[in-house]
Amino acid sequence: MTQEQKDYLNQVVLPKLVSMAVNDDLPLDMTTLYAEHFEEETNEYNRNRLMYNRAKNALEFAIFDDADTIEEVMEVLDRIDKDETIKDDSLMDFIEGVCMVERYEYSFTVKSFFETITPIE
Repeated sequence: MTQEQKDYLNQVVLPKLVSMAVNDDLPLDMTTLYAEHFEEETNEYNRNRLMYNRAKNALEFAIFDDADTIEEVMEVLDRIDKDETIKDDSLMDFIEGVCMVERYEYSFTVKSFFETITPIE
């Protein structure tokens, strides 16, 4: 079993099973338990994993002011992504709170930066 599979079990499956047991929603016949029972939690887990990997990738290209943890980088990226005043063709170098690594200065627009850091799933 890979570490990613173990993480999924620990972060999605086990808490959901405990929650179902506490709420008396756990089926007596476990063969009736299907992936649909975990769909919402799995989607949230996948979204969080994607955001985490995107933030980790972003740190190869940029430094983010006031972002000391990967979670804070995730918040900054989310803010940039949702800010409608920031245009896709703006250079990342001019985004407040972002300092591009010298090697990548003036290399990325917002759109190309997000395309580069977003892992293909």
